[in-house]
Amino acid sequence: MGNTLTITRRELGSYFNSPVAYIVITVFLLVSGYLFFSQVFLVNEATLRDFFSTTPLIFIFFAPALTMRLLAEEKRTGTLELLITMPVTDWQVVLGKFFAALAVLTLLSQSSNVPL
Repeated sequence: MGNTLTITRRELGSYFNSPVAYIVITVFLLVSGYLFFSQVFLVNEATLRDFFSTTPLIFIFFAPALTMRLLAEEKRTGTLELLITMPVTDWQVVLGKFFAALAVLTLLSQSSNVPL
């Protein structure tokens, strides 16, 4: 479990040391804000029912935007070989990267108070 947490911390650091997480969070907030306020002004009703029904559809696009770069970035920077030769199993690598992406998606959903 220690190796998984180390990989998770490293991935979280790489998310927030590059503009990836900030861009994804900003775009998500803009899109979800637009969908909410367009519903408020078109229907003249301030309800969150339509917002919560469309938010999972928004996550369909933003979850792959965060997760597709996980192993590709390792290969691009040349650290994939180093990671594979370390005394970690494939499952620890996959779970560490999964937990980091899940943490960013949780932060994303909590920034707009959307339940997962």
